[in-house]
Amino acid sequence: MTKFFTALLISTLTFAGTTATLNLKGTVGAVVDIAVVAEGDSESLDLSAGVTNKKVGTVTEKSNSNVGYKVAVSSTNNGNLKHANNDVFAYSLTYGGEAADLANGGKTFNRATTGVSVQTKDVNVTYSGKSAASMVSGAYSDVVTFTITAN
Repeated sequence: MTKFFTALLISTLTFAGTTATLNLKGTVGAVVDIAVVAEGDSESLDLSAGVTNKKVGTVTEKSNSNVGYKVAVSSTNNGNLKHANNDVFAYSLTYGGEAADLANGGKTFNRATTGVSVQTKDVNVTYSGKSAASMVSGAYSDVVTFTITAN
C-alpha cells in the first residue's frame, strides 16, 4: 500500500509544472425583437378621402446578430381593408420608405448588421378615397404582421 501511494504521489508531481492554463468560453444567444406602435388614428382612417404616405405606425427592430436579420411584412387580406361582407378597400403600404407589396404576399427586408442593432422604421399607407355611397357601411380592417428572424 505504501509503495502504491508513493508511486501515485511521484506520478502526480511529475505532471505538475510552474505554469497552468484555464480556458474560459461563453456563448451569447441570438436576440431578435420587434415592436409596433400604432399612430392614434390608425384604426379610424377616413376612407372617403385619399391619402399619400400617411404614417400609421412605427416599428422598432432589435437584433444582436453578427450576420444580419430579416423582417417579413405580410397582410391577412393581401393589402385590402375588408368588410365583414367581403367588400374590400385596397391600400398600399411602405415600410421604412420601401414598398411592402402586400397584394403579392408581402415582402422580406434583409438587414445587414455586424453586431447590436436598433432600427426604427415608419409604416405609411396610401389609398384612393371612395365616396361612402359606393361602399357598404361598417368597419373595414386588415392585420399587418411584422416578423423578425436572425440569419
